[in-house]
Formats: sequence, C-alpha cells, structure tokens
Amino acid sequence: MNTVNANYIDDIMGHLTEIDDYDTDFDYTNIDSDDENIVKEIISSKLKPNFEEMSDDYKGRFKLSLSYFLTTNKLDFEGLFYSNLVSFAPPSEPKYFFAWMWEEFFGNESYELANPENYKEVDDIYEPTRYGSSK
Repeated sequence: MNTVNANYIDDIMGHLTEIDDYDTDFDYTNIDSDDENIVKEIISSKLKPNFEEMSDDYKGRFKLSLSYFLTTNKLDFEGLFYSNLVSFAPPSEPKYFFAWMWEEFFGNESYELANPENYKEVDDIYEPTRYGSSK
C-alpha cells in the first residue's frame, strides 16, 4: 500500500514564510489572492525553485501526497495555508492555492487518483527531511 504524508506539502509551503524576510521588492500583503495569475507567479518564483532542488524521491512523495489530498479533500487547506504564516491571505477557496501549486509544478497533468482508498495517510513530520536533501 502506498503512503502519503501532508508534511511534504507543509514543508514546501514553509518557503513562503521566508519571503517577507528576503524579498523587499514586492508587497505581498496587498495581493489579490483570488487572482490566479498573481498567485501562480508567486508559486513559480518562490516555491518551485525550492521544490526542484529536492531529491527525486522527495519530489515523487510530494507529488503523490499532493495528488491524494487534492483528490480526497482530506486536508484542511486553509489551516495548512495559515499555519505557515504566509504574508497574504489564501484564495476565497483555499484549495485553489494548492491546485495552482499542482499546475505550476506538474503542468497539465491531472492530480486525480483513480483509487485513493488504496493509499494510507501517515503523519511523520520528519519524513520530508529524510528524503529531501539534494538530488
């Protein structure tokens, strides 16, 4: 049975916490977070480079986990967004942020899993660290 872990998503989201500390050229507090293009640009410029630096194993586990949670809606998307102290509000439908993340990371590939009941959720906060270090 395949396992999925929401901590991979949380791990990547953590890179948005850093934007206030290092990016003084843009005011993130006043963006329209329902504007798909603006949010996708932030995802592309602030999250995707960090994701691409991860090991192939990490990327596969992240992808499977994000796919599972987008398919099943078994994740508190709003809570996960706010728990990372992002300096802008989530979209009015918080799941959209994560769907847009999927699109930026994986293009037009569908995130729908055919048999999500064949996956087991694990909550291991250290797993992303074990699999995350460089390629």
